[in-house]
Order: sequence, then C-alpha cells, then structure tokens
Amino acid sequence: MLIRTQGALDRVSEIAVWVAGAALLMTAFMVGLEVIMRKLFNSSLGGADEISGYVFAAATAWSYAAVIRRKGNVRIDVVYNLMPRPLRIALDILSFLALGALFALIGWYGFELVKGTVETGRISVTPL
Repeated sequence: MLIRTQGALDRVSEIAVWVAGAALLMTAFMVGLEVIMRKLFNSSLGGADEISGYVFAAATAWSYAAVIRRKGNVRIDVVYNLMPRPLRIALDILSFLALGALFALIGWYGFELVKGTVETGRISVTPL
C-alpha cells in the first residue's frame, strides 16, 4: 500500500513539475511579448508582471513536492552522507518538522490576511 501511495505521489509531483514548467515558459513568452509590444507599438498587455509573479509562486509551490520526493533540495550532502544513519534520520525528521512549522506560520498569517480583507471589504488596486 505504501509503495503504491509513493508511486502515486511521484506521478502527481512529476505532472506538477511539467505543468509548472509549461506555465513558466508561457509566462516568459508573455513577458517577452509585453516587452516587444511596449518597444515597438507603445502598447501593453496589462498585468503581465503581476501574472508572472503569481505563476512563479504557483510553479515553485507545485515543484516543491517533486524536489522533496527526489531529495533534490540543496544541503551539504558531503557532510550529511558521512553521518551515521540514525543521525541522518533525526535530521530529516527535524527538517520536516521545521518545514511544517514554517508552512503553519505562513498559513496562519495568510488566513489572517484573507480574514481581514473580507471583514473590511478591501480590494486590490492591481489591473487584474
């Protein structure tokens, strides 16, 4: 059961990486088109910079699962691989707990931001 679950997670994260990569390529094309339109036609698509920020954030988040599954995150592997297995396991658990705490903190403040925005009726002043 666990192997099937891990396989499913690998497939989902692989798809997410490809979708995120395609989204980044499309965003790069859109920003390039925006630059050309501004230079040659003195016109703009409007919101390309904002969209590129959203796509970058989503692509980063979607790709993170694949990086974790492949153990592709940046760390000092030379020292890590020389450590005894129990210490590596303890450090892996500690890193996942720290990551979970960071996500919880970001989630908490994100929820508070949305809650405050809904309560006060504020809206964004962006073109989108």
